[in-house]
Amino acid sequence: MYDFDKMTDRRGTSCSKWDNMSSMFSEKGLLPLWIADMDFRCCEEAVSAIRKRVDHGVFGYTVLPDSYFDAIAGWMRRRHGWSVQKEWLVTSVTVVSALNILVQAFTNPGDGVIIQKPVYFPFEECVLDNGRALVNNELLEQDGYYTMDFDDLERKASCPENKMLLLCSPHNPVCRAWTEEELLRVIDICRRNDIYLIADEIHMDFVFNAKHIPLGTLTDYDKLAVCTSPSKTFNMAGLKMANIFIPDENMRKAFTRRSKSQCGIIPNNPLSIAGIEAAYAGGDKWLEEVKRYIWENFCFVDNYIKQYLPALRMTRPEATYLAWIDFSGTGLRGKELSVFLREKAKIALDEGSVFGKNSEGYARINLATDRTVVKECLDRIRDNLAK
Repeated sequence: MYDFDKMTDRRGTSCSKWDNMSSMFSEKGLLPLWIADMDFRCCEEAVSAIRKRVDHGVFGYTVLPDSYFDAIAGWMRRRHGWSVQKEWLVTSVTVVSALNILVQAFTNPGDGVIIQKPVYFPFEECVLDNGRALVNNELLEQDGYYTMDFDDLERKASCPENKMLLLCSPHNPVCRAWTEEELLRVIDICRRNDIYLIADEIHMDFVFNAKHIPLGTLTDYDKLAVCTSPSKTFNMAGLKMANIFIPDENMRKAFTRRSKSQCGIIPNNPLSIAGIEAAYAGGDKWLEEVKRYIWENFCFVDNYIKQYLPALRMTRPEATYLAWIDFSGTGLRGKELSVFLREKAKIALDEGSVFGKNSEGYARINLATDRTVVKECLDRIRDNLAK
């Protein structure tokens, strides 16, 4: 039994969330519930494996052992019903680095790349920083629930200048776990219009009262890449390793060539390999307990808002550990909301404007933390709205 109420003090460890708020926020003394990592210790299986590897004392060039793939394949099979093949797997430093490489490898400067705002802001950066044209297929929202605008997606996918769709599945920040019907429609649109379908499935293991469906279980489309990582599942973002599944051999080779031209070699970190393999092999119980705790945090926030903050609304959570909160009922949005959160409530959140212009009345709250921190955040919002 893990005790997630006993939070590890991360201050003084050079962690981004607590020690590097100045990179995003000029205000001092903020309570951080922003960047998407957890305040919980990683599962002991991973910690012990890394410690054992450190004790070996030699950290030379390292290849991926068969046991690394076996651990990941076992996880995908038993938790997601996905039978992955060893040859499909290529590694990258992060999912975001993989997205950049995929955009570079399979589109040309000026080509259109479709994203679905509001969405994780590096999606937009992957497009614009590589000189591609940003094409937004805005999600539809009704009563706090988001769906895809398939008519608009069809129109934009059919434009010959648009070559790729970046799909966030599960979706960050709107907390959707896309249904099989929705995903099949996406696949059909991409296949008929011959555009690349790139899925970021990094939040695949945080789905509540729904089911995550890996795209790879639904199609053999030869322009598909599925990007995964243990960074969210096991709180390993600092270990810098992502697992990218590309079933088509030619597409996989092109990705690898581009990776090598960018990085020189494909990175294999011996400590990352040891920890990730152990987590995927034996971290099921830890994940189930941390998911239960985070779901209880979602329920706590929902009840608190209903009781004390009726002007706020939380999007119905199906996935991720990130609550998507609508502040528009308070009359605050954009700059005014930012000033309220930072200067008055003294909390550091990811404000909705970074995910899309139409989300200026929203903020994203990271619930992968001690419940007392979540309560303090909500208390600060309540007390300062009352003023």
